[in-house]
Amino acid sequence: MRVGSLRKPFVLQAESLVEGDHGGSSPCWTSIATVWGMMRLASVDLPSSDLSRRVSHEVMVRYRKEISIQTGMRLLSNKRVFLIRSVMDIDEAQKWQKLLVEETVVLN
Repeated sequence: MRVGSLRKPFVLQAESLVEGDHGGSSPCWTSIATVWGMMRLASVDLPSSDLSRRVSHEVMVRYRKEISIQTGMRLLSNKRVFLIRSVMDIDEAQKWQKLLVEETVVLN
């Protein structure tokens, strides 16, 4: 894979809890970084499982040691939201990561 093929910007976000005024807490998404990637429809070769049914796309990004991309984070692209369901280090070489994502909602 060539770096030049990573042409689509994604905003990487992590979920955190914010304390409310009345003692409760609510989820809040915080932007971590912008990553450049290539997205395509999923072609996951997993046995029929809950994960394979939820994955809609694959996103390839360059590995960055200063950013720890984890399951449960999300990617924003324009007004589309993709929950990260799995993170794979391709060839375990810390060069490329394949993110298996599920498209969830469209932001207004």
